Amino acid sequence: MKKQYVTNFSPAEYFGCDGADPATGPWAEWFAGKADFFDPDYAQFVWWHVCEMQLLFCDIGAALGEPVGRSPGEFEASINWHLGLAESHLGGSLQLDNPFAFDSDVSGIHDADGRTSAMILLAYAIWCIDRMIDALRVGDAKTAAAAATYGLRALELTHEYRDDFPEVKARLESKRQRERANARYATDEKQADKNFVRECWHEWQKQPDRYRSKAAFARDVIEKSKHLQSTKVIEDWCREWEIANRKSAGRLRIVPVDR
Repeated sequence: MKKQYVTNFSPAEYFGCDGADPATGPWAEWFAGKADFFDPDYAQFVWWHVCEMQLLFCDIGAALGEPVGRSPGEFEASINWHLGLAESHLGGSLQLDNPFAFDSDVSGIHDADGRTSAMILLAYAIWCIDRMIDALRVGDAKTAAAAATYGLRALELTHEYRDDFPEVKARLESKRQRERANARYATDEKQADKNFVRECWHEWQKQPDRYRSKAAFARDVIEKSKHLQSTKVIEDWCREWEIANRKSAGRLRIVPVDR
């Protein structure tokens, strides 16, 4: 039986993931906050990087002419094969190690253009994230921090060491575009949330008896919103609008006198 190196989630289930929210499996549960050990915001951050690892793994494999991107099964089998190749070369089971040392230790594997080494490094990055999840489950903060750092740094090393590969350049540009799109989306979402709260605030000014305080208003607005979470932010917005209204009222009172 082939050894399964990634055990907390199936890479095959997320084959082709592009950074969009996962719809199924453990990552969907972690996003939804259904696991006490995994903060949903942190899960989202890690997820984006796992998607990048998997996509780049497929892109480099395709450049080598390997069938890693043809099906979920072949993709996951290739990750396991490359990790097995690393173990065979190292002469023992994989251990958490900083990616600089790991990459140096496996550099002796016969590799004409460096792409096999890059795929091993990416497979190792995915394996590190899996070890991070193991550590989070048991509350081992020290190991979780090391595994997360090693995994994310291994991804960055792939970009740094292999940036002359056309597929790496293309993936890096795609990543930048996605980050810009995510930033715009986040900005748009925040503005939409603020507009919604302001409309509610205006209604409150017309009917002051609806809420006894800003805190009460903020709690009610959060219950009606899909994205808002901080009552403090909403209360700060209320103060901002109150100040703006007072300034506006003051300006309106300063009216030139007809002579």
